[in-house]
Amino acid sequence: MKKRLLNAALLLLASASLNAQNISQEKLVITGTKFTYPLLEKWAKEYEALHPEVDVKVVSKLQPNETADLKIVSYERKKEDIPQTEKSVVLGKYAILPVANINNPALKNISEKGLKEKEYKELFFEDENEQFEEKKKKQKYEVNLYTRESKSCAPIAFADHFGYEQSAIKGKGISGDDKYLIQAVKKDTAGVTYNNLGFIYDLSTRRTVDGIAVLPLDINDNGKLDVDEKIFDNLDKVIEKLEKEEISSIPVENVNVVYDTANNNKNIRLFLSWVLDQGQKYNHDFGFLNFDTETLSKQKEILTLNNQ
Repeated sequence: MKKRLLNAALLLLASASLNAQNISQEKLVITGTKFTYPLLEKWAKEYEALHPEVDVKVVSKLQPNETADLKIVSYERKKEDIPQTEKSVVLGKYAILPVANINNPALKNISEKGLKEKEYKELFFEDENEQFEEKKKKQKYEVNLYTRESKSCAPIAFADHFGYEQSAIKGKGISGDDKYLIQAVKKDTAGVTYNNLGFIYDLSTRRTVDGIAVLPLDINDNGKLDVDEKIFDNLDKVIEKLEKEEISSIPVENVNVVYDTANNNKNIRLFLSWVLDQGQKYNHDFGFLNFDTETLSKQKEILTLNNQ
């Protein structure tokens, strides 16, 4: 009797082991733009809860002999740079704002009148002197600009929005992820940079992270901050504003996901379809923007056409 029970137990263990192997056989590997990883990991977790047979891996570096099924590209590429065998769909949007050290001497003045688009553009791309100028008071505030050292999505999108290449962005190059730009500005009273909403704001409090402040933009260029422009201390107000209107001084770029048409991993289509249907509700939590209904429907149509 004991022997039979032991054999039955061994069979159950073997069966469980085999099932575990079968569950782990289906994988979906995602890589690309690093600042999207917190949102991607949330999508992966929620998708795996519904599909335990699928292991969704978000990786910054592929292992030997490992290939990515999906790659996140968060800037607009030129047509000649896109392989013919590649398909893509847009999963969300992100915005970029200018930020300064909370103790920057120029911040008080800018907080009262706002930064005009022309001044913003000149500061990062055109003016040889890195400074804010208060013309009425004939006072100048020196600043230290910081930008990404290596080619990456956010600075490419930032520069492209204003008609430039990434190489045209002025400032000291910082290596590593976009989050290190924020760290550099925190350490420098005169520091100024740009970044995406997910790094500028504390995702729990929805307020700017300690040590920095958003340089408020004079959206309508009337020389003062109106009531509806005093939004930059709150992440949800910024998201709401940007989802309602297109603002020329604020770069907003797509989060694109690309994949090869030769890849027959069925979870590519299933995962992307789930993100467009169910995953969008997590975008705001991580500082990303949602589509309007029409654009979302269009992305679903594109995904369907891509997989026919």
